[in-house]
Parts: sequence; structure tokens; C-alpha cells
Amino acid sequence: MGTGLGLFISKSIIEDHGGRIWAENNNGSDGTEGATFCFTLPIVNKEQQQKRQQPPSR
Repeated sequence: MGTGLGLFISKSIIEDHGGRIWAENNNGSDGTEGATFCFTLPIVNKEQQQKRQQPPSR
């Protein structure tokens, strides 16, 4: 049995990177039950990544 922190930690990491996470209910119409967890993250090109890694100018 887990501590129940997995989704909370996942949500924090995903949102800190500009993404979103959500759950979709599986109603069992195709024999599955439970939930499916989905997430998206933005695509960052090399130029954007380099800008993020530079220290802020004063």
C-alpha cells in the first residue's frame, strides 16, 4: 500500500514544467475499469532551452 503521494508529486512536476495532468474515467464499456491518467508537456526547442538556462540579466 502506498502513501498516496504519487499523483500529487506528478502534478507538481508536470505543472512546474508548463504541462497539465488529468484523469479520465473508464466506465467499463470495453471491459476495462478504473481510470486513465493523461498528461501533456510543452515542446521546448533548443533556443528556448538555452534562454531558460541563462542566468537572469541584472
